[in-house]
Formats: sequence, C-alpha cells, structure tokens
Amino acid sequence: MALTITNQISGQQASDTLTYSFLYEPLKIYIKEETKTATGLISFIINTAEITGVGTLFTTELEVGTSVTINGNIYTIATIVSDTSATVNTNFLVGLSNIQIFINPDPTVSEIYCDITRLNTAGSGDAVPVKIKYIVRDISSLGGISVDLSKVMIQMHDFDTYNFQSMNNVIAGWDSVVSKYIYKFDFYTNQSAIKTEILKLPIIGGRSFANFVPTVDYNTPIQEISNSDLINSNLKGYTIVDYTLKDISLVTNSNYSPNSSLVSVTTGTEPCEGVIHWKSKLGGWQSWGMNLANIKNRHAYEGSITIGMFESTSSSGGGDAYIPVDYTGVSSSFSISLKSLSISADILKGLAEINGTPAVYYQPTPTSRLELMRLTSATAPVKSLIQGGDFSVSLKGISKTKQRVK
Repeated sequence: MALTITNQISGQQASDTLTYSFLYEPLKIYIKEETKTATGLISFIINTAEITGVGTLFTTELEVGTSVTINGNIYTIATIVSDTSATVNTNFLVGLSNIQIFINPDPTVSEIYCDITRLNTAGSGDAVPVKIKYIVRDISSLGGISVDLSKVMIQMHDFDTYNFQSMNNVIAGWDSVVSKYIYKFDFYTNQSAIKTEILKLPIIGGRSFANFVPTVDYNTPIQEISNSDLINSNLKGYTIVDYTLKDISLVTNSNYSPNSSLVSVTTGTEPCEGVIHWKSKLGGWQSWGMNLANIKNRHAYEGSITIGMFESTSSSGGGDAYIPVDYTGVSSSFSISLKSLSISADILKGLAEINGTPAVYYQPTPTSRLELMRLTSATAPVKSLIQGGDFSVSLKGISKTKQRVK
C-alpha cells in the first residue's frame, strides 16, 4: 500500500505522533495512493531474491503482493520474514547496498476506509471500541480524497461536560479543556489491510482567523487573559482555576490530561458584586470580578387569567365576591446586568471574547455555588488605547421557581 497523507493547511500536524489540535478549527488532510518511500535502506545480492533491510519496517509497510521499485526496476513482494527480511518475485541482476525501496500505488484501489479508536486521555480504563470503517470514501478521478478530521471528532465528541457547582467541579472536569479521548485514525484501502495512522488530542476550543497558527503545542494559549494578570485584578477573596497543557513528548505514564490547580487570589481588589466564570473559547477558563449589579426578577402566569366583565368588582358594588382561579400556576426567574469599571485596553480585548463562550457561571460571593446562566449580551468598548473602558455583561437565569394552583 502506498497511502500518503498531506495536510491541506500548511503547517498543521497529522501523523502517527500524538499532537494537539483545536476541536473547532479545520484539520483537513488529503489522502492519496501514490509512490511512497519506504522506511530505512536495503541491500541485496546478485542472483538472489532476498532483500535485507536496515531500519526497515517490512511487516507494517509491505505485504505479499505489494508492487515496489528497487534500483529503477519493478518487483513484487513474494514473502515477508520480518521487519528486515523479505523476498521479491525475481532474482536481482546486480548486488547493491544502502538502496531505497519505493512502494508503488495500486491501480485497483477504488475505496479508502478509516477505522477510529478513542483512547482514554487520562491513560486509565479501556479504550472505546473501534468504529470499523467509520469513514468510507470512493476515490475520485484524481486518485485521492479530502477529509476534515475535526468534523469527525466533533461528531464523536461528548459535549455533556458543564455540570459544575463549584470551582472544585471545574478542576475535576478537565475534559472541558481537552477531550477525554485521544482519537486514533487508521486509514487503509479496499486492496490492502496495511494502515496509515494519525493520532490527535483535541483542545475543546477554537481561535479566530486573525489568531490562527497552524502548529498547536503545549505553549499555545488556552485563555485570553493570563492568570498572572487575573490575580492582580479585582478577584481578591475568590478562587480561580489554572489549566496548562502538558508537553506530550515528556509524558511517561500515558496520562495526557492537562495540569490543573486552584488559585486563591489574595492580591488586587475585592469585587463588589461577585464574579463570573466562563469557558474560554480557546479551551481554558476565565474569571472576572464585577463592580455594579442590577438584578431584575420576572413573574409570569401560566395559563389564562382572564375573567368576565364586572366579575372582579366588590360584592358591595354588585360584582361577584368569589372569582374562580382560571390559571394553572406562576413562575419566577431573574436576570442580572453586571459592570466592571475602568479596565485597561489589553484586558478589555480579552474580556470581549466572552461572546464566544458556551458556558457562563455567576458566583455572588466567595462561598456561593456557581449558577449556570445564559449570556444575553456582553460589551467591552475600548474608549482609548490608553484609558481602556468598562465591561458590561447581561445574564439570564436558567432556573425557574414554579408554583401550581390547579
């Protein structure tokens, strides 16, 4: 088999070496059957059909019947003894050493398949069973196919990860930052069982086009405002989370979950109206203290509350003293508008990215539970690059209090 994989976005990583990627950024690859240089070098002796390799991977890169080119001549692999020993169908007419072997494309290939295995990021427990032929594509007239691996990972991703009531829950829920699974893609064809592997660990986020950098590693920012800036802001008395990505190349125990810790903020100023915590669209978590608050409570009737003419007037005025209740119940909810004042331009730009968050929590006091809210609006206008501006957020409560009357 001679499957080659090319990144369609220059600089992105897609190979059998585990690397990070952002779940919500395209990760497009082009897969094609074409001539491929085999690993290592070979030697052979005149009038024999045996090839001996150094650093070769015959058992994984070749199979019986594979067409190869050696020293400009085409041969067929007859037997495979080991990674460094094999035979071809015809004796060599010369003897040579340190020669490259080229794997020729198979003209009979018509389909490319992909099996997908999800491996536990934390390195414990069994992997999720393989999805056999999860991707099946007919080869086009150009001889290859294009696949966006991010779209595949989104289809298989578990999004139920934001059930938090405290910052301890946020720390325990590290799979809100990186996927709980490493995705292993194994590509092969209808004519060969030899697989070409890609390993990816997605970060649960995505960047704007202006901030896009193809290569993603443990130094890639996963929050807009660094914790070193946050601990000197208006979060004094509260606890925030600190997530950092692991250097994959240094992991020795197969646990690739991110580093995490709780940080008790003891510097800066105390927020007057609580703190909002939100999932950064870059993957991590952000927090910010608020100075002003305006809370609105909403009361609504469920069912009809209409009555007939004069029925609600007093009995002394000729009306009916008893009016049957004509609605089924009432519900109440609340919304809150928050503002933080006099913020520097750089910080304000980071806070403005809250508009891309999938989850916002409000914490009125340092000992309060986190309450999941709906973000209805957020503004962070920069008045000037020197003075900065104010940060305003409007949130709507998800929970409702209900009472029934019939």
